[in-house]
Amino acid sequence: MRQFHDHCAVGPDNQTRVVASCPGAVCVYKSLAFLASIAFLRGVCPELVTKFKMPMKRTPTDRPHRVFHLLTSIRNEGPYIVEWIAHHRALGVERFTFFHNDCDDGADQILRRLQELGVIEAFDNPVREDQNPQFVAARRAGELQSINSSDWVAFLDVDEFLDVRCGTRTLDALIDAVGEDTDAISFNWRFMGSGGQVTFEDNPVMERFVTGNRIGELDHRRYRGIKTLFRPQKFGRISLHRPMLKSADTPGECGLRWVNGSGNPMGVEIFQSGYQTGADALGYDLAYLNHYAVRSREEYLLKRMRGSARPSHRRSRFGFRYWDDCDFNTSVEPRIPTEGMLRERAALLADAELARLHHNCVEISRAKLATLRDTPEAAKFLAGKLPGVPPRILRRIGRIYRKFTGPDSAAADKAPKA
Repeated sequence: MRQFHDHCAVGPDNQTRVVASCPGAVCVYKSLAFLASIAFLRGVCPELVTKFKMPMKRTPTDRPHRVFHLLTSIRNEGPYIVEWIAHHRALGVERFTFFHNDCDDGADQILRRLQELGVIEAFDNPVREDQNPQFVAARRAGELQSINSSDWVAFLDVDEFLDVRCGTRTLDALIDAVGEDTDAISFNWRFMGSGGQVTFEDNPVMERFVTGNRIGELDHRRYRGIKTLFRPQKFGRISLHRPMLKSADTPGECGLRWVNGSGNPMGVEIFQSGYQTGADALGYDLAYLNHYAVRSREEYLLKRMRGSARPSHRRSRFGFRYWDDCDFNTSVEPRIPTEGMLRERAALLADAELARLHHNCVEISRAKLATLRDTPEAAKFLAGKLPGVPPRILRRIGRIYRKFTGPDSAAADKAPKA
């Protein structure tokens, strides 16, 4: 109150001078005094403001505390764990749950140490040969109190980094932008390419790989892939790309507010879709996911060796066709900020034991690479070629693929099942 009057040069001693020198100053003074009273009530007695319907604008300092929680399932990928956690901690995530299975690169030891430090919770995720570890992890996560007591939850992979583009570029800023009444936000992928890099380096992925597809491109169906941040209390169960409705809910009648990365409402088709949206539902204005699906050529060889998280299906997904399909390098902008990640990463690696385990994991990965480089297939790939298929055939396949799976194709209208 005193600061307000000092700033405006209006007070008991100044009233006469102001009134005498300015026509209509009495009205001005009364208006200023009224506004000062409102400001005082807001700060000292906000319940009166509410009772008398005085508007109170919400500011970032009086927003509710929101608990953001990321869930993931990994097999190996140890060299990338610390950076992934660091980046999302900088965005405001405070809870992390890791499920892991069949790790042989030391990733499980890194997770154990992070759990000892109180940074994450980690669970062994044993699965049968016919089970998908990620689906098993999602089912088990739905039984955790830490998940169900969180305000917002998302299932991301360790090669997916959320880029918030609004306000302070935090998750709180994102929720402020889309509105507190929002129940789910689906983020589209932006595929980040190799940038022509061949070798594996122990440096942050976010700084090494800066080229990707142009925002808003529609000529490739992969752009429509999504991951979803959602309120767990409003949905029935967790799934990998989007939550599932409660059994009693009907799409279009459940009262849920579900938006895309631009804050625009999603249509009812989102309730039947699998991992993709329609071409008209893409949204990047507020947030999207940088998807580092390939990284460097050496790292892609490790990804092929690791496979799809199931030891019995190691080469079922990540063939050289997948590389050609996801190595996008058409645009540098926009860049994802790295300052917060670097700060959080340094804080985590200040723990000597965690730093040692991270270094060991990197060395194990390099030893694995040494066994792969000399194979004819790997040597050809590292030399910049795709083994087995001539480039002209690959280009022809690509044109056919885009023709039948592009945004205007008949196949694009058939959403895959979850």
